[in-house]
Amino acid sequence: MEELNKDEVINLFINSIYPSIYFEEEIPRINFIFDENFLNSINSNKIDLLKKVNNDYLSIRISNPNLFFELLTLLLKEESSLESYYGYSFDSKLRATFFLRRIWLKLGVSDIDNIYNFIINQINFIKSRELDNPNQLINFGEFMDYNIIYSVNLNNTYCETSRKVEMALYKNDDVYDLPSVLYDIKDDNDEKTCYILALQNEKDKKTNKKIERKLYKLNSSCENGIAPVHPSFIASILIFIDLLKSHNIEHIRVPLYQILSYDYHVLLSSETIRWFNERWSPLQVENLELFRNSKIKRYENLIKQYEYDKKFYNNTVNKEDLISKNKTENLSNLFLYLNDNNILNINYIDEDDTIDISLKSPLVKFKMK
Repeated sequence: MEELNKDEVINLFINSIYPSIYFEEEIPRINFIFDENFLNSINSNKIDLLKKVNNDYLSIRISNPNLFFELLTLLLKEESSLESYYGYSFDSKLRATFFLRRIWLKLGVSDIDNIYNFIINQINFIKSRELDNPNQLINFGEFMDYNIIYSVNLNNTYCETSRKVEMALYKNDDVYDLPSVLYDIKDDNDEKTCYILALQNEKDKKTNKKIERKLYKLNSSCENGIAPVHPSFIASILIFIDLLKSHNIEHIRVPLYQILSYDYHVLLSSETIRWFNERWSPLQVENLELFRNSKIKRYENLIKQYEYDKKFYNNTVNKEDLISKNKTENLSNLFLYLNDNNILNINYIDEDDTIDISLKSPLVKFKMK
């Protein structure tokens, strides 16, 4: 697929990406402040939107538009290369539209004042191939007498990272899906560093009561036998740490705060209400029963879709506070717990609420009673 050049990226940003952001069609509004010379050089009826700065919203000043768009063009090129590596092929303009609209969801506090460095970091994340093994299920030893299997997959463009590791424990017919680890890797001062931004359960998670009961033994070292997070999250991060070590990666950073995340989920909640009520009005739900006896197959398909959409609705609507807690408090509690139990060493937590972690020092092996 032919890639967009810089002029095409500029045109797409001015005429499509920014108007979508301005009217909060998907992500919270941002003021992108370009100098007058650049704006006057663009022939577009959308320029007036860029000239309207509302101080109630986040502002990013673009002092070097040429560099800004060169970096975005390179970012799209690297993203296309990564997708091809994983066997995906998308229309270049459609992919660029989603990607350039959503990339700003990854912004941290310090990125606002150095937007070029932010984009360069995203490029380096995408270029990394440290853990990549596309379309492969990989056996990775054992954990608590169960076999480990994992795969590395690409994330959706609205996610916090470019990739995730999905993993499961299994033995015979018993299978338990652990939370996925959303991560990126790049060089920091000539050292491979893994950035972990979230752990989350997949929507189609397989569970197993026998394995889950075994996992609760991970709480044995905690006060009153209660860990700050579900033991499946502890198991997931312990396995992921071993995976990093097997690739000689001994430095982790955990950014706890993305500046647009909360407002994005507020918007997503409102849009989900609108979409669901439009798709499944009370009359449409009532009419489902008309197919129950006359068109059984159609009824089964519709009720399956309704239940899927309803589950998404319940997991999304008015969940911004819960999601924020999971992305900050629960994530920090997980790593503080590992630090307190000498499983890893936290070096410091910086002014951007990013936890810096070393895996180099000798650590106490996690023990179960």
